[in-house]
Amino acid sequence: MIQLETDRLILRNGSLTRPTAEQIRAGYEKYVVEYNDPSCSFEVYQDVVLFSYLQAKQGSKFGYYNLVLKGEEQVIGHCNFGPTLCPPEVVAIFGVSGNEFNLHSSLEIEIGWAVSKFYRRKGYATEGAKCLIEYGFKELKLKRIVAFTKLSNPASICVMEKLGMKLAKHPENQEQIVGIIENCQL
Repeated sequence: MIQLETDRLILRNGSLTRPTAEQIRAGYEKYVVEYNDPSCSFEVYQDVVLFSYLQAKQGSKFGYYNLVLKGEEQVIGHCNFGPTLCPPEVVAIFGVSGNEFNLHSSLEIEIGWAVSKFYRRKGYATEGAKCLIEYGFKELKLKRIVAFTKLSNPASICVMEKLGMKLAKHPENQEQIVGIIENCQL
């Protein structure tokens, strides 16, 4: 398991203990309420929890990182951090290099975040995402990191801006915003 720290948070990628069916059910019910996400099905939630457990057990640097409040051991949210395929149009809108075969999709690292409604508007999403971006750039030597959100989600757009991401409308879905940040040390 990887553990990263900020001034107020500990970021842990998953658990080394396999969650029980009861823990997954309780976690799902809590997730739907605290994150106000009734569209998330139990099956999807269960898959994410079990995948995160397997990633941590195998020592992966990617997956879901729990955001834990220091001193309280309270999980207040998570950041997802892992590979995603981006169509060439997405990377091209920012005029960055790296996909020499511009006709094909490129493998990028995507970051995302979700914070319990009880802990929003306190900077935790920005703090956690910034920590993972620094880790990705310094330790993993990533070239760039991307993020996606809906145009109707001003809180996530604000986090993207605070992270220093360049923003643009998704070329194939005008209801979505794409953010990208490049590692200027490579």
